[in-house]
Amino acid sequence: MKRLYKRLTAAGLVVVLGMTGMAVMNTAGCGSSGDGVPSTETGETAADEAYRSAPADLTLWYADDSYADFFTEAAVRYYAKTGKKVAVQYQDTIDYLGTIYDKTMQDDAFPDVYLLPGDNLEEAYLYGLVSVNQTNPSENGVLEKAVEAATYEERVLGYPLSYDACVFIYQTDYFTEAPASLQAIIDYSNENEPAENVEYLLEWDVKDAFYDFPFVGNSVTFAKRGSDELDITYDDTLYQQDLEYFDTILASFSIDADQVSEQHIVNNFREGRTLSAILDTDTLWQLDGYDYGLMQMPEL
Repeated sequence: MKRLYKRLTAAGLVVVLGMTGMAVMNTAGCGSSGDGVPSTETGETAADEAYRSAPADLTLWYADDSYADFFTEAAVRYYAKTGKKVAVQYQDTIDYLGTIYDKTMQDDAFPDVYLLPGDNLEEAYLYGLVSVNQTNPSENGVLEKAVEAATYEERVLGYPLSYDACVFIYQTDYFTEAPASLQAIIDYSNENEPAENVEYLLEWDVKDAFYDFPFVGNSVTFAKRGSDELDITYDDTLYQQDLEYFDTILASFSIDADQVSEQHIVNNFREGRTLSAILDTDTLWQLDGYDYGLMQMPEL
């Protein structure tokens, strides 16, 4: 039995308990500013300038700097739409949730809204730092699993924002349809000669347990202990069988654990050297503008 600190798998916005009102930012369509938007000599748009000079109505905290551009532009657009300014603040701190708790208890510049990994939702709720979400995210097209990640003891506490998961991608100019299984990839390649530049039928970062877990998941059970820990129990017989199968798969697809990395895989896929890959959803932006197929994990 081992102890495992859970990897971030989902993130959502939560509201600090005790707020008298909540205005949720409408972030749909956020991206770079479009052509034709008036700007100052410094490149700042009129919307940017109006947002910057306005007093804050709400404060939003986040501790993942990869969201910086997203939240900044979302706040500007939300202000332009509603006249409400959300002050976006990045918190570079080890004890993020503890800082929120201390500031809230001291009534000292605590955030109205903050980004929180789904794994920390229980802890935030037990600290008294979360308001119950009175809306139904499912009615706005949010996936059921995302709503579950924002739920604790049948209470929807957060506003699902993003998720982190394994996905399977494949070259649509080679495969005529989505592969149903790993064996189907091998069979198809035997019947349809890949291009000369193709080096790999399938790649994933085998050094990262996040990607390897689907291959051993049927031999593992989880028991929650505390708000941020899991006890993991292995069925030794099944686990050994899974490991043997895993080694067979690595050999079948000629995956070199010493050479592979997520960036290496993305580069290979874009350049046509890899026909299919298992990637993190956070990586897909690097394939913007490239034509590919996306699907859930095929049968292993």
